[in-house]
Amino acid sequence: MPPGSDAKERLRRSAPPPPDNPTLPAFTYFTPAALDAVVKASDEVCDCCGQRRGHLYTGPFYTTAREVELCPHCIADGSAAAKYQGSFNDIIVTFDGQVIDAEAARAPQSVIDELLHRTPGYQSWQGNRWAFHCGDGGIFQGDATDEAISNASNEAKDHFDHINGRPSFDELFGADPRHRPSTYHFKCRQCAMDLFLWDMD
Repeated sequence: MPPGSDAKERLRRSAPPPPDNPTLPAFTYFTPAALDAVVKASDEVCDCCGQRRGHLYTGPFYTTAREVELCPHCIADGSAAAKYQGSFNDIIVTFDGQVIDAEAARAPQSVIDELLHRTPGYQSWQGNRWAFHCGDGGIFQGDATDEAISNASNEAKDHFDHINGRPSFDELFGADPRHRPSTYHFKCRQCAMDLFLWDMD
């Protein structure tokens, strides 16, 4: 039996049932509609707080700890990241003394900390990067819809080309929609411009 499994089983037995109408916490950088992709209804106990909150997180969590089950509330208040010394998003501002994400470098450290430690991650192929604009993190909207891509402004396209390089927005998304790469939609928290990131398997 894995280490700690006895204690976890005792916790499951002693924890009271979840509330009749469980609620989800609000996240500054993650729109409520997008939570459906990384949060599931569950009667199981959160490993961090030991409570049944009615939901468990299913998104990425970068930690050396064994697999843990976390409720969204322990993500929102930072206790999960602190307890398991992990982060929920893949944000690298500098490497070896060099700035590698100029947009992120303009954001205050408090924003980076909230995105890393108090904001859910999203499912992606090669690490869930985050979009930045106006010196702030973007608000994650979910997977980009064909409508959002088709209605992207010239400013949004220019921003995409600036941070992603080649292929350009029009080169990448002008082809058959059935062959588009995985694309993630954000909105600037300051000016509401649409922001897009993409990756492939």
